[in-house]
Amino acid sequence: MDAAERLLRSKGYSAFSYAHLAEAVGIREASIHHHFLTKEDLGTAIVEDYVRKVRERFSQIEAASGKLDDRLAGFVEGFRTGAEMGMLPLCGALAAEMAVLPSRLQVLTKESLSFSSHD
Repeated sequence: MDAAERLLRSKGYSAFSYAHLAEAVGIREASIHHHFLTKEDLGTAIVEDYVRKVRERFSQIEAASGKLDDRLAGFVEGFRTGAEMGMLPLCGALAAEMAVLPSRLQVLTKESLSFSSHD
């Protein structure tokens, strides 16, 4: 999942494939298809996992300090780390391709872009 997320955040949904992922993790494409029948299934799993990890990270930042400056620094650090690795925030990368995403990923991306405002 981590390798798939990195590919999606660095290449975008349209530009990454099962072949890229298989090469990155050293397995056969058929092994990926065994777990994710379609690219949309894989993309959905990536988004769901990413949102879970971001929520956990936000909770950690919030628990670490009650000071706004500390919380903002923790939030910015996550974006900085991704940028240094050549990756966009996942939902930002997907939003840039919204018109060509499968419908299920469009819905998840829209929900994910606003999840923090609901917490």
